[in-house]
Amino acid sequence: MKQYFKLYSLFFLVLIAVPAKAQSCGNNTVANLDNISTAIVLESKTHFIADENEIQKCPSSNVQCQKKSYLVSGDTVLLTEQKNSKFVCASYVSAKGNLFQGWLSKDSLKLIPAEEATNNDWNGIWKTNRGSNSSIITIKSSENTYTITGEAEWQGMNDVINTGEISGTIKLNNNILAFVMNSMNGKTLPYTEENTNNCKIKMIKKGPYLLAESNLACGGMNVTFSGIYHRQASVKIDNR
Repeated sequence: MKQYFKLYSLFFLVLIAVPAKAQSCGNNTVANLDNISTAIVLESKTHFIADENEIQKCPSSNVQCQKKSYLVSGDTVLLTEQKNSKFVCASYVSAKGNLFQGWLSKDSLKLIPAEEATNNDWNGIWKTNRGSNSSIITIKSSENTYTITGEAEWQGMNDVINTGEISGTIKLNNNILAFVMNSMNGKTLPYTEENTNNCKIKMIKKGPYLLAESNLACGGMNVTFSGIYHRQASVKIDNR
């Protein structure tokens, strides 16, 4: 009995001695469209905070954890489920479509109620740059019908560039634009949450952003339309 007790005690000590896996903020993807919230930056110069994968003992309020990139008062950010007692994981897309991610202090933000963040202002040309991935989505509406086209590319080593395209004409359903594109003839099919070899994409609006979630069947290897998009203000869409 004593021997079993010693083994159990040793096993318990090993378990509590294993450090918890550090949360990471900044994987350049939209993890789950259903669990994204929005917030407004309150302070005039709010730096993104690094996580432990970048700098040890971060995120914290220590100056050494501050990234060079920062936000200003009034900027809108997207928040994911990842959070701790003092910080939340946030994403911001600039007017040029460049994505910035990192931890932000909860005290520097004001949450936007979900009903205020949701809107149906879809029309425009939307752009995002995510490291080796970049994509553009164009949306035009006529009454309750939306025509969607898009191009994406992934840049690999040795100047390898893989591309992809989407196109579909659909109706808005519960503030969501979503469809499956038949890989054989390009026809628009109803969206499904199940796995499919056809390209599928789902999009929602949150504040000033377009959020998209696609599978990896919309083009060549590693090509994806998943990401956070910013509308290109210099381009106007004719809805006639």
